[in-house]
Amino acid sequence: LLAELDARGLTDNTLIVFTSDHGEYMGDHHMVEKELFYEQAIHVPLIMSMPGRIPAGAVIDGFVETVDLLPTFMEAAGLPAPAAADGRSLFPLVDGTAASWRQEVFAEWDFQYYHVRRQLGLRPDQCKAVMIRNRRWKYVHYSDQPCELYDLENDPDEFRNVADDPAHMDVRIGLLRQILDWRMRSE
Repeated sequence: LLAELDARGLTDNTLIVFTSDHGEYMGDHHMVEKELFYEQAIHVPLIMSMPGRIPAGAVIDGFVETVDLLPTFMEAAGLPAPAAADGRSLFPLVDGTAASWRQEVFAEWDFQYYHVRRQLGLRPDQCKAVMIRNRRWKYVHYSDQPCELYDLENDPDEFRNVADDPAHMDVRIGLLRQILDWRMRSE
């Protein structure tokens, strides 16, 4: 595909993106597949190339979400992103012109169709989870299930859930408020 773009002279005017919608555990946390919000499932590759627009070899350490791809594609095509698009074009992040950038990412999981719902004896409406992750903390709020809070600085492998630790209740409540604000903006 890349050779064909070169042969047709389209490489310099083509945005190429390599990414995935989720990672795989492959034994991490004694699991396989992708469910839950451990780093191995949510931290996915995002490699972009567009000569003249994206510096070769640049590594950006900003938080991005899948919803940022549509506005990025639209900008690369010279078109405005739809007003209803949740994300932001990644070009300002990549070229350093972004006045500010998100300080956290969010993800949702509806597990009503998974076998675990029956194992836990849950109704379909009880099978929702929302995650917020910033540089230090990751909080996962489940409907009708115990929640998770990880201090990624002190527990980068996410083995010590401190959600019920009174010493971290202010952090948990603050992250829960951010989830609520995000849900209200994105519903």
